[in-house]
Amino acid sequence: MSKPKAKGNALDELYTRVTNQVIAHLEEGVPTWTRPWKVSRKNGIGIVPQNAVTARPYSGANVLILWMMAEVSGYASNAWLTYKQANEAGGKVRKGERGVQVVYVLWREDEKNPEKKIPTTRYYTVFNVEQCDGLPETIAQPPLPFSSLPKDVAIRKCLETATGHTKERPKILIAGNKAAYLPNRDVIVMPPLDAFQQPDDFYATLAHEVSHFSGAPSRLNRVGGKKFGDNEYAFEELVAELSSAFLCAHFGIEASFRSAQYLDGWLTVLKKDHRAIFTAASHASQSCKWILENGDALVEEDEQPFAEAAE
Repeated sequence: MSKPKAKGNALDELYTRVTNQVIAHLEEGVPTWTRPWKVSRKNGIGIVPQNAVTARPYSGANVLILWMMAEVSGYASNAWLTYKQANEAGGKVRKGERGVQVVYVLWREDEKNPEKKIPTTRYYTVFNVEQCDGLPETIAQPPLPFSSLPKDVAIRKCLETATGHTKERPKILIAGNKAAYLPNRDVIVMPPLDAFQQPDDFYATLAHEVSHFSGAPSRLNRVGGKKFGDNEYAFEELVAELSSAFLCAHFGIEASFRSAQYLDGWLTVLKKDHRAIFTAASHASQSCKWILENGDALVEEDEQPFAEAAE
């Protein structure tokens, strides 16, 4: 593997560069997390970025970083690997190719309090398989379908199971014309399927609301904000929007953008803190993982994210 790096200035530059790209997309009115589906229809890019050797999906802000790089470079693959992995697989990165920096977190014990873990952020460089020559055909194969069920059936089953929804104990109420998570009742209300332009919009919206559901105090315990317009409220909406996009990507559901009223709030948060998108994406990955685990949708036990970088 390429040796992880942790120079503060380089990390700050990475945070700033990625944040500025996301801000530019938001100011265009096309958020970063909705763009891969538009590109995928054009050139067949797989939706979930994954490591070409381990087949592990990337998580957190790395998903956004690799989505953006795939779009900019026009890669027809979302499989990535380190320089060392390419060599060990029998191939090599072509001379002159430039990689993209991704991040991961190492946890170490606090010397004063061994029960406390202190996070340290590192970065390392990966390359798309299209930047390499000589890789075996067995590497970077398209991932198997996340479920053998039709995508709409699979995601709805996952979301209903994750919330504990049953006919006897409904947690998802189909009624009215507004989608919302109601924390006082701990239920989700959704307009009917035919109120949306296409089925994918219904499931993406439902995934957004279930992401809010996952953040309740008895679950992931996120701070959701008190009212529309404050930074905490905008941040929670950003987390839910990203979580929905990540979840939809696993099932092949097309992400769409229906939260234009939050644009100003998101821009305020991102312009104020160049690490905010990384923090939001981390929370979104935790939410996505919680939903998949509690929705009985994980095909195999999840491994530690970024483990390949620590070897």
